[in-house]
Amino acid sequence: MSVTAGAYEGFVAAAELTVQHLHDVLGLDLWMVTCLDALPRPEPLEPLLEEVGGGGADRDVPRPDMQVVVAAAGPIAQHISSGTGLEWATSYCRVMVSGETPYVAPDVALVPAYAALQEATSAYGFGTVRSYAGMPLRWSDGEVFGTVCGYGLTLATSLDERAGADLRFAADMLTTMLATHERGYWRAREVAAVRALAETDPLTGLANRRGWRGALLREQERLARYGHPASVLVIDLDNLKTINDTQGHACGDAALVALADVLRSVCRPADVIARTGGDEFAVLAVEAGVASGKALATRIRLELHRAGVHASVGVSSRRTGEDLMVTADRADAVMNVAKRRRRRAR
Repeated sequence: MSVTAGAYEGFVAAAELTVQHLHDVLGLDLWMVTCLDALPRPEPLEPLLEEVGGGGADRDVPRPDMQVVVAAAGPIAQHISSGTGLEWATSYCRVMVSGETPYVAPDVALVPAYAALQEATSAYGFGTVRSYAGMPLRWSDGEVFGTVCGYGLTLATSLDERAGADLRFAADMLTTMLATHERGYWRAREVAAVRALAETDPLTGLANRRGWRGALLREQERLARYGHPASVLVIDLDNLKTINDTQGHACGDAALVALADVLRSVCRPADVIARTGGDEFAVLAVEAGVASGKALATRIRLELHRAGVHASVGVSSRRTGEDLMVTADRADAVMNVAKRRRRRAR
C-alpha cells in the first residue's frame, strides 16, 4: 500500500455524516464539505482528491482554483457528486472565508457580496441560491483547506444564532480530524523515506539486498493470490576486483553505475532492479513469462555490449507454485554458467 492510500478515508466518512446531520438539523437544500484545490496545490491534499475522485488534475497545468466536493447531502445533492469541482472565483465560500460577510445569511439578497453571486451560481442548474451558511476548514498552519457550507433555494428563517453555533461545532470537529489526518500523512511520508533510505544502494540508487528481498516477498504474496508469471534475472559485472585494483575504485564505481543505468534504460517501470552484492545485480520482471524473461535478458546483453560494460546474465522464470527465492537461485546458477563460458571464450 502506498503512503497516501486510504489516508483520508476517516475524514471523508466524517464529512458524509456531518452534511447529513446538518441537513437533518438545519434544513436547506444542499450541504457540502469541500476542499480548496488551488495552485500551488498543498501536497497532503493529493490523497484526499484521489479518495473523492477529484485528483485527476495535473498540478502543473494552469487551471482556475476549484472547490472540490468531498461530501454532499440534501434534496439537490444528486446534482453535486463527490469529486465535483466548482469554480472558487464565483463561490459563496470564497466570500465567506474573507471574513467580510456573515457566516449565516438567511437571505443572501441582504448581503451585497453574496447577492452578486446569485446569477453565477444559478448556472449550475439546481436553482437560485436564496440562503447560505458556511464555515472555513483550515490546515494546521491556519491556511484555508476548504469549507462546510449549506445552500437554500428559499429564504431560511431557521438560520439563527443557534444554527451558527451548530455549524461552528461541525467545522471545529472536521478541522480537528483534518489535523489528525494531516499529521498522519506527514508521519507516513517520514516513515516511507526512512524505509526507502534503508532499502536503497547509495552508489547506484537501486534497491539494495534488503530492498530486493522485500520486493520478492511482496511479489510472492501477489503471485500466490493471482498466479501471474514472473521472471528473475541476475547480472554479474565482470572483473570488478581487477578494475578496482588496477584502475582505482572510482573506475569500479563508474562501471557499476553504468551497469545500473543500462538496467534502468531497458527494464519497465514496474520491474524491480537491485544491486544485491558488490558486483551483482538482479531484476524482478513482473508479469513476464519464459519468452518475455528471455527477451528482456537479450535486450540487457545487447545494451550492456553497446555501453561497453562486460557482464554475465542469467534468467529464470517462476514455475507454478514456486517460491521466487528459488527462481532467483536458479537464475543465479544460470548466470554462473554463463560467466564460466565467457571466461573460457577469452
